[in-house]
Amino acid sequence: MNKKFKGWDAVASQLHSIANGETIELNAGQRASLKALAERLPQNGVIIADEVGMGKTRIATALTNAVIHCEGRVAILTPPGLGFQWRDELRKAHVPEKTQLLRSLWQFLKKWENDIRPEGHATWLEDDVVLISHAFCNWRLGENSAYWRWALLPTLYAHWRKQHSGRYPRNFYEKKELRNKWEENAAKLAMNAAENIVQIINNTPTKHPLRMRMEELQDITPWPAALEGSEYAKNSNLRHALEQAVGLGLGAFDLVIVDEAHKSRGEDSGLNRLLNTIILPSAHARRLLMTATPVELHAGQWKQSLARAGITDDNATTAIERYSEAVTRIQKMPSDASALTAFRHAAAEYQTALSTYVLRRDKREVEAVKQYMQHSNNGKDDYRKVEQLGISASHCSPEWRQAICAAEALSFVARGSQDQSAKRLRLTIGNGHGISAILDEHLKGEGDQLLNKPQEEENSAKSSTIESFDIKKQQRIDFWKRTLTLPFQSTDSVHGDENRLFAHPAIQKAVEKIEAVCDSGEKVLVFGRFTRPMQALVRLLNARQMLRSLREGSLWPQASVHQAEVAAVQFALHEQESTDTIEDINLKLEKQYRTLEKRREEFRNHFLEVIENNWGAAHYKNDSSTGALFQALKSAPSADIAMVARAIQEYLPTPDWKVAEKITHAFGVLLSALADTEWEEADDDEGDGELDSVRVQEKLALRIERLRDEYSRTESSFARLMNGNTQPSTRRLLQQAFNRPHSNLKVLVAQSVVGREGLNLHEACRTVVLLHAEWNPGVVEQQIGRVDRINSLWEKRLNSALADKKSGMDLPKIEVYPIVFEGTYDEANWEVLMQRWDDLRAQLHGVVITPTIAEKTDDETVRLINETAPRFSLH
Repeated sequence: MNKKFKGWDAVASQLHSIANGETIELNAGQRASLKALAERLPQNGVIIADEVGMGKTRIATALTNAVIHCEGRVAILTPPGLGFQWRDELRKAHVPEKTQLLRSLWQFLKKWENDIRPEGHATWLEDDVVLISHAFCNWRLGENSAYWRWALLPTLYAHWRKQHSGRYPRNFYEKKELRNKWEENAAKLAMNAAENIVQIINNTPTKHPLRMRMEELQDITPWPAALEGSEYAKNSNLRHALEQAVGLGLGAFDLVIVDEAHKSRGEDSGLNRLLNTIILPSAHARRLLMTATPVELHAGQWKQSLARAGITDDNATTAIERYSEAVTRIQKMPSDASALTAFRHAAAEYQTALSTYVLRRDKREVEAVKQYMQHSNNGKDDYRKVEQLGISASHCSPEWRQAICAAEALSFVARGSQDQSAKRLRLTIGNGHGISAILDEHLKGEGDQLLNKPQEEENSAKSSTIESFDIKKQQRIDFWKRTLTLPFQSTDSVHGDENRLFAHPAIQKAVEKIEAVCDSGEKVLVFGRFTRPMQALVRLLNARQMLRSLREGSLWPQASVHQAEVAAVQFALHEQESTDTIEDINLKLEKQYRTLEKRREEFRNHFLEVIENNWGAAHYKNDSSTGALFQALKSAPSADIAMVARAIQEYLPTPDWKVAEKITHAFGVLLSALADTEWEEADDDEGDGELDSVRVQEKLALRIERLRDEYSRTESSFARLMNGNTQPSTRRLLQQAFNRPHSNLKVLVAQSVVGREGLNLHEACRTVVLLHAEWNPGVVEQQIGRVDRINSLWEKRLNSALADKKSGMDLPKIEVYPIVFEGTYDEANWEVLMQRWDDLRAQLHGVVITPTIAEKTDDETVRLINETAPRFSLH
């Protein structure tokens, strides 16, 4: 806290040094962005709106480096689950960051665990960089909340009073029962924190933000009402004051970075409270927003994004509105001269107004995209292919045709009804899930209600009956509800309750496309929203692949069919008209598994020796932590060694699992993936960086435990499910495996809210299947962005194609396949999404005349309009 920020001119100078130097690995676009930040940040906050996968985080961490170099402090607000990636990027930018991702109030207070902090142990106020989860301030407080949860505000008030008037306020220590509360271990943390914060604030100047906020809290904190837990409920005045008090414990920040800044747009969202109430800006603080989609649904969202960046500019708001109107008009009349003139003026005004605040690199600047456009259909072709996987009711079984038609009928007759179960189905259609999700609604259990709550709030209503309800309408609704569920009431052993989801037309269509892609040697990323259908898809894919492996004689890493897989295997056997039983499959699995175990034993007996002999050539040979963990592993129990050996062997493709360099590299990669830095203190080694033996054993034990959790699963690994229950360390292992071309994991089925942001899944995949389509094009952009990234598989395939002199339709694309029921609301939903997607492209991508409109317009007009569109690129 004794540092004094040198100011934004000094940061600008440092940014130019970084951009022109080689200390941080940057590409040309990132260097240009740093120079642009140097020009803009001395005047205002900035939104970095680069398209997904272009390296926004590297720009932000380089800026963080510059601010710290100039003795400033940085707060980074990031969604839950992305802390480890930020830590990796901060290390690459040479930022001395040693804190965990701050996720909870308890974790916040734990920084003051000791009455007298040991030398070298910093609190949040003394950290140069603080990583904070978007969900940090989602506290549940009320009358029965534990004292430590709200104790910081009254203890701060009391210590400040003691410091300035010589005594604590009335009732703070006089009453024995209250004094006992503060002596409890948890509440003692708040006491320690308050005392430390007050000491630091006392050493600040009169106009320092810390002192000014403390004095404000002193004025507004009611006493003794601040000692009542009931006063801290959500939206109460004291809840607001408590959030401000916690902000004092974090200190004042000169730069606030908001990752995925399009999230939680609501005024009372956790992110807004974190940004506007908890985070305390310094006198000259700036905000940096990072988002590929500052506007998702309509142009008005620009205003929200600018406000979140701390920017108020009426001229910009006006320019946004005029441009949106001009886009609508020119899309309807692309050949109209007056519309073109109005569009030109609006586009110029829009670009001038926003370029002060917005930096955006788009994929047209990526070398691979440039190459594709040069060798494709006269530059008009898109390097992405979006193709519906249509499901025709006429091709479905009679039972499914009945369900589809009943669902459509129900969507009409239930409008305006008081029947909540029918309304739930109708709202499901209106929210973009359509027929597929309506059928899923009847097939999901209570577990889905919890897992999907953030995405399915519209489905949470309970059935109720209103006396005044129209009886005839209710009878029609009941009829169609019964008709819809009839196909799912079979008790047949194959088509009964356990198996009925496997026959779902959407799942069958997804399986067909996924297996076709996997047969070509590539992987598939699937996004869905409902857990049970996604789980059914995973199990059916695994069952079918297991049976195929047994037929073809390839090794399947399983000795028997697990209980959770029995239903899927039975269904797959029935599909293939096989006479085999589960017992027959178990015998085949057991026989082939012996061969696999021999290979594992051979590898297990030699891999430690191989690593040790090759250590001098390893790229992390000077990493004392990795070396210490390896030495500890050599004396670990044989079961632990076997588990590590299995993980390393699975990491390597068959030709490589005897290559020393590959084995040694795989060991380091595995340790990195298992070091879940959001739950384990990272970089906690002090002094000379050496780890004591006890700490080494603890770290190794944590990694082995995470590996044990992974291999204790009772399901196969051809396809895997990633949802809200997937632990962070498992997500990292899945990401690592999915990015390896030869790993067993070929299909990753991800719940949208979990997998659509932050994860890099592009190294071995260029195909995305949308099991449950979205309403929001920004979400779809994020989903596709998992595979559309720098150094992606698509780029590698493109380079190979160009080397073979291919062009036009022979060039590879990034492929996106939404599953849509034809002739139903599903199809209307997808059309609306496409319209919104076009609006998004006009706002951000400069694609005003979309390919659909271009088909009816001459090439020169299309070129002229799209070239006139605003661009915030620096090239």
